This record gives sequence, C-alpha cells and structure tokens, in this order.
Amino acid sequence: MHPKRILLLGSYGQDNIGDKFMLETLVKNFGKFKYKIAVNSSNPQKTIKDFNIDAFSTKLLADVRKKIVLLLKADLIIFGGGTIFIEHVDYFGRKNIRPIIITLSVLIIAKILGKKVCMFAIGIGKLEKIISKILTAFSLSLCSLTIVRDKYSYKIARKLSKKKVFLGVDMIFIHKSINNTSLNNKLTNTIGITPCYWVRGDQSYRKRFVNTFIQVVSKLRSQYESKKVRFIPFQSRWGKYNDYWLSKNILKNVLNNKRMEIKVYNSPMETLKAFQGLEIFIGVRLHSIIFSIINTIPFIAISYQKKVSAMVSELGLNELIIEVDEFNWSNMKSKFENIFKNRNKYVTKLKTIRSVNHKKALIMFNKLNNWIKQN
Repeated sequence: MHPKRILLLGSYGQDNIGDKFMLETLVKNFGKFKYKIAVNSSNPQKTIKDFNIDAFSTKLLADVRKKIVLLLKADLIIFGGGTIFIEHVDYFGRKNIRPIIITLSVLIIAKILGKKVCMFAIGIGKLEKIISKILTAFSLSLCSLTIVRDKYSYKIARKLSKKKVFLGVDMIFIHKSINNTSLNNKLTNTIGITPCYWVRGDQSYRKRFVNTFIQVVSKLRSQYESKKVRFIPFQSRWGKYNDYWLSKNILKNVLNNKRMEIKVYNSPMETLKAFQGLEIFIGVRLHSIIFSIINTIPFIAISYQKKVSAMVSELGLNELIIEVDEFNWSNMKSKFENIFKNRNKYVTKLKTIRSVNHKKALIMFNKLNNWIKQN
C-alpha cells in the first residue's frame, strides 16, 4: 500500500515568515507518518529546495499538467492555515471575491473526483457581500472536516454551514520550540516592530498610514530615547511594498534614527529568536504577534484586518489592540505606559496563554491526523 498522498494548499512561497512557519509545521507533522506531500507555491523551486517536498506553481495557467496529475493522484486535499475566505482588497482599495471563487472551484473539482477535503486551522475574514457569504457557505458544505483558528471565524462558519465546525487555534502554537523553548528573555532595552503596508483602504489611505507610522516612531524615539528599536520584517522580498521596504521608509524618515536597526531573517526559527529580550513589541501582522506571545513579550497589536483583533480579543487582551483607524501617537502612548507599568503581569498572563494554546493545538492536530488515518 502506497503512502497517503496529500495535496496541501495555502498562501505558500511568498517569502512570508508566518506562512513559511505554517508550512514547516505541517511538513514536520506529516513527515512523522511518511505521507507524500505536494504543495502549491508562488515560488515552487524554492519551496522544493527548502522543504524537500513536491511543489507546483500557484499561478492559474502554470504547471497545468502537473496540477492535474497531482490532483488525480491525491488521496486527500488539505487547506493549511491562512484566511481562506476573504474579500480581497486590491491596490486601489477595491474589494473582490476572487480568493473565494478559486477556493470553491477547487472544492467542486475535488467533489467531482471524489476527493475528501479538510480546512485546517483556517480563518474567515469579514464578509460584507451577500455573494461572498453564499459562496463561502457552499464551500464549507463541500468539506469533510473544518477546523477554524478563532471564535470570530467559528461564529461565521456556524452561521453559514449546517456541517459541524471545530474551533481550534493558529497552528503555529504547536511548534516544538514553544514547549521546549530555551529562549533567554533577558531584557535588552529594545522595542520590536513588525509593520505591514497592506492595511485596508485605497492607496491614499495606506500613504496616510505610513506617514502616521513615521510620526509614531519619531515620537517613540523622542519619548524613549534610551531604548533601541528593532524592525523585524516578516515579508522582505515579495512584491514592491513589502515589510522591508516599509521598515526602510520609516527608518529613513524618522527624525532621530540612531539606535534603530532592521533585522531580516530567512527562517522562522531565526525570526522567533530575534524576539528574545524585547521589552515591548508593536505588531501589525498576525503571526508577528503570535511570535511575541511565544516569547512572552507584551505587545501592541495594530489591527489591520479582522483576524488580528479577533485573536487578541479572544485571548482576553482587548486593551492591547489599536484599530488602524485609531492608530496615532496619543493612543500608542497610553498603551505603552500601561504595558511598562504592568509588564510583569502581562508576561505572566502570556505564559498561561502560550501553554493553553499549545494544548489546544495538540488536540487540533490529533483531530487532523485521525481524519487522515480514517480516510
């Protein structure tokens, strides 16, 4: 009997540390059972090299023959992490449902071919269009197993789908480094920042967001002049407006940019270790905030998408959230003062959150592995 062939789908190969960590986590999990994995990737050659698995292009008209062969041979299809159902906002701020249509198309083909599909640790974004809700409901009805990563996604899925949906956590909480961490969190008088350009809104809105970020960091430098600032981009080489580009833009325009640095890391574990010793962290990207939790670093979450506020709120840390529309120095300053005053309390709370979510992740992965064995 041949090892089970799994077709793994997600936002892979875009030089995103969070997505890379999810893929690494899934590959390690499936490797224990010697499953044969094929994955879509925006950079298939690099994915093949980095993970020693088969990969094909995410682009619709590329690797068509390979896609057909892999789909026909696959025993199971798994969507692994990420916000799968979302109304995509393009460069000009226009919303479209292309991601939902692509996902539904795959599910329909899988149904025709008799392939079972699992949505694993996925998120559901804010769905405003009626058609988005209809297509998402239909998509969920075609899945054999659905596990979502947060309560916000769970409520939407339960409302839209008659099928059973399970509540899990973000899969990064399963990683071995959490349970066996030897990270040394001796404070280094450093504030960490992971920015992201792709906030909601059009180009002019994003430009204002960047200018506000520059103002906030400038005020931060003048208020806490003795502290160092470390930018940790989570996406450094993909597209023009990546995190590294934004970090450089901010650093260049800050009035006092002494004791500031940008650190780029190639692997998730190197990035995780870069959080060691941070006194406080400012994060826009969801997974950067989870990295902060793993290291028990108190953080301020700038909610650029619903997934950020959904997760942080679920953790009982509403006071650490700033919505993008409310992002300014006045609001940031009050949150800084709160964290510096209550830092030990937050560290203790984050240790508990890390432990609880790790246990939830173990349960979630056991459910996935049992589903694979049974099918």
